[in-house]
Parts: sequence; C-alpha cells; structure tokens
Amino acid sequence: MAAKQTSQGSSESSLHHRYHALLAPRQALTSEQKLMLALIADAIDLTLRNDPAEHHAAAQAWDWMLGLGRAGISFEDACDAVGLDSQALRKYVCRRRGNPSRGERRH
Repeated sequence: MAAKQTSQGSSESSLHHRYHALLAPRQALTSEQKLMLALIADAIDLTLRNDPAEHHAAAQAWDWMLGLGRAGISFEDACDAVGLDSQALRKYVCRRRGNPSRGERRH
C-alpha cells in the first residue's frame, strides 16, 4: 500500500478513493478479498446508518471495527487483505459518526 500522506485531508481523500475503487465491480479481487471487503463494507454501512431497528447490529459492527470482543477475523486483518489502512479507516468512520474521541482502538 502507498505511504501514508501527512495531511489529514489528503490522507482521508486517498482512503475514500481507495475504498470506493475497491467496491467498483471491475476491480480484480480474489474470493478472499471479496469476502473481506464485504465484511468491511457491511460494518461501515451498519455503523454509519442511523436505523434504530439495527442498533444492536450497528453496535456489534462498531465493536468489531474497534477490535473489541471475539471475532473469527479481525478488522485489521480484513483491511490488510484488501490493502486498506485499518486505523485510518476507523478514524474516518469515527468522524463520519460524529464520535471523534472513539476512533482509537481500545486495548
């Protein structure tokens, strides 16, 4: 993956474009990469959607992105499989959610 850019705006823009480029149907991905991307996309979609009917699923998706609880595959591993920076993506989603203080992974 390309080196991280220094300014937050250009780094976020690059991440945004990389993520959406991966979602493009013409992208050549392995079956494993498609699965990892589907996990990431679903977690982001659930986390950013403000649907009270899906509150529990959204909370589980956010916890997975933060590295909380047990999971068969970690958010970091899923991001690595498709060449995304997990920490930058987590921070981006956190800003979109309006929770700037929760963007860091808990240990």
